[in-house]
Amino acid sequence: MQESSQSTERRTTAMEAILHMTRAFVIHTPLFLPLLVVVGVILDCRTGWGCVIAGIVLGGVLRFPRILICSILCGALVWTCQDCRARNFQRLLEKMEGESVTMQGTVVTSSSRNFILETGWLGIRAEIRSDGVWQPGDKVRVVASPVKAPAPAVRGMYSAENHLRGQGIFGIFNAFHTEKMGSSLGIGSLRNLATQCREKLTRCIMPPGTENDARRQVLCALVLGEKSEAAPETMEIFRRSGCLHAFAVSGLHVGIVAWLVNLLLRLLRVHPRTGRIVILAATGVYVILTGMAVPALRAYTMLLTLLGALILRRRVSLSNAWSCAALIVLLVQPWQLYQAGFQLSFAVYGAICLGVRYGMNDKPWFGPNAYLPVRLHNTWERSQTTLELALRGAVVVSLCAWLVSLPLTASLFHVVNTCSYLTNLALVPILPVVMALGLLWILLGWVPLVGSILGNAALLGSSLLLSVVGFFGGLPGTYLSAHPPAKADEVMVLCLPYNRSICALGNPCILIGDVANEQDVRFSVQPALFHAGFSPAWTFGVERTSPAGQIYTGSWPKMQFCPSKQLSAPLNLRTSAGTFSIYPAEHLQSQRSAENRQPVIVWERTDGLRVLYAGNAAQSTLETIPPAKLRAHTVILGYNRRDPINDPYLLHEINPQRVILLPSFKNAKPPVFNSSTVRIEQLSQKQKPVLRIVPSSLPHQ
Repeated sequence: MQESSQSTERRTTAMEAILHMTRAFVIHTPLFLPLLVVVGVILDCRTGWGCVIAGIVLGGVLRFPRILICSILCGALVWTCQDCRARNFQRLLEKMEGESVTMQGTVVTSSSRNFILETGWLGIRAEIRSDGVWQPGDKVRVVASPVKAPAPAVRGMYSAENHLRGQGIFGIFNAFHTEKMGSSLGIGSLRNLATQCREKLTRCIMPPGTENDARRQVLCALVLGEKSEAAPETMEIFRRSGCLHAFAVSGLHVGIVAWLVNLLLRLLRVHPRTGRIVILAATGVYVILTGMAVPALRAYTMLLTLLGALILRRRVSLSNAWSCAALIVLLVQPWQLYQAGFQLSFAVYGAICLGVRYGMNDKPWFGPNAYLPVRLHNTWERSQTTLELALRGAVVVSLCAWLVSLPLTASLFHVVNTCSYLTNLALVPILPVVMALGLLWILLGWVPLVGSILGNAALLGSSLLLSVVGFFGGLPGTYLSAHPPAKADEVMVLCLPYNRSICALGNPCILIGDVANEQDVRFSVQPALFHAGFSPAWTFGVERTSPAGQIYTGSWPKMQFCPSKQLSAPLNLRTSAGTFSIYPAEHLQSQRSAENRQPVIVWERTDGLRVLYAGNAAQSTLETIPPAKLRAHTVILGYNRRDPINDPYLLHEINPQRVILLPSFKNAKPPVFNSSTVRIEQLSQKQKPVLRIVPSSLPHQ
């Protein structure tokens, strides 16, 4: 009985301690419970409604009636807005005349091929595909038909569904007719004006003729958030090193701008209370000028909360400012919850707050005695204390941010940056200096001598930044797929536009297909291979010095290239996946047409199964292979217009159990096999864009 009463007392004491800690947290962060309810309503799933119930129950149990009422009102407001938007979209679809629908609204954002249309307050947002040139703020009338969003071929590649959800878009429409009805004064017009100002400021850093200078590209992205000027190669360097966040205007940029303005105001001896108002105005202009990205809005909202509390002489709470910023963003645009920028920005900032609190409370790593009063320190000891505190903060804060960002980047982008912590730690003393020099260059570039000095210093800092990022990004194993690697005996066939395809045989794989286009490799082939876990060892038909070859080399430096014109004799390769026999096209045939240059690959796996990749090779190429080598369990077959493979004798010699027809067979008649047990599959970009053959799915004889 005594032991039972003691265990009950311990449980009661633990519950009281938990309630006390929760109550203290809610007192310091009263807006967290409304934020929790709003997040739950937006998620609208079992986990989401659990968050709603938890927020409401905690408000009642802890006896905070005003927080409870605020939570219910915020949740009801978000739910009402979402329900109204969904009902308006259903009414729009009900008004369809045949296959088209008429919409009228304001352009929110635009690009060369599409724009986002918003039909009004509590209206819908739609992506309109149109070739016209539209500016944010234009009022347009659109006649369009709905389009189904395509699913990604491989997990990790671009997902139209996730893109639409993250933008709050209800559907994609192909425009038949667009008509401008005028212009509106609102956020769209403000964005358009900011874009025009940003383009003019960009020319201060990047005059005509210097667009290919990577240093200027980095400065434009770092200072102004203008990533459109950055080349894909420059973006890839920062992506591989885990520092692509430097290209997005975030809390770091807003904080540096506020620090520079505060430093200038101190030099001018402006009163602190007036200076805080000037800081808010200057940083607000900077946030608008750089495009009002969510991380920048989050940072500015928190700065507004903190400085507003100081101006009004109220208590400052970093966690409550964090909750206030998130709540404001989600009340205005609930779909931001699904965006990677929102999730990374708020999660990383929360980790930074924890790191700051831990770093401040941790014991000093070096320096004078911590128990000695600061007033007794001499100049050297004070310098040591400042250096130790800065170093401790940088190490701890960067570590916390990296640990939180790892699972998020793995789930959102399906990659793991193993060296991003070291890269960001190395950039801590460089980024603020480079950004400050870039800002001063824009402001004082018109001064003859000062502008030249600042410009050279900014370009030198940008070059140093590129060197540091390139060093860490080039380390082996720094940029890994979050998915497990493909199996050694696995096959993947990826369909591409215009009835083309590419095939990966084994892992490390032999990469072959009719793809040498830079855009296809950059946006389709390379992401598909990376996220599927394939590591190419050899590729045929692509030269290392070509743009496509450089993309391959950047992702897989040890990859070997064998252009078709250099393959004049059969080649045998042995990897952990088995033995590959590559038979080139006949010399005379290869000179006539590029269609006949593709070699034929016979893959004998470690378990004895054989895979024949004929692709779009000519029948004459297949005839040069010894009959004993032709027999295969699985055949991957394309269509050659000049010399198609349709000889019954050859097909009988192969004697396959499974035939995979590539997209080039779209408008052609497939070959006829003698056996009725042959399983034939037709691949196409629309119906079956990707096929992954695991070892267990290959037939055995």
